[in-house]
Amino acid sequence: MLYCTFTDANDLREKVAKHLPKIVLAVVARLHRTNDLQKFTQQINDTDKLSEVRLAQLVDTDRRRLNRILAELEDDLDRAVKRRLGDVYLRPSSESWR
Repeated sequence: MLYCTFTDANDLREKVAKHLPKIVLAVVARLHRTNDLQKFTQQINDTDKLSEVRLAQLVDTDRRRLNRILAELEDDLDRAVKRRLGDVYLRPSSESWR
């Protein structure tokens, strides 16, 4: 751990700039020594794959929902434009689209 006192923001900036490279090197060395870097890389890759799957699921769900909305709108338009003798007026759907 690194403990120090500083007088102002510039003093803090100078002390951090002076010690940061050593701290980063120590962390990198520890990550390589313990294979934690590979574990983190694997976790990132696994998360990335899961994100791709979830995004594909969301796109598919939205596509199906949009197709249902469009089909209902086309049906409502078709009924409104092409009235025939004996047609009964159907109220628009009250289904809530989420």
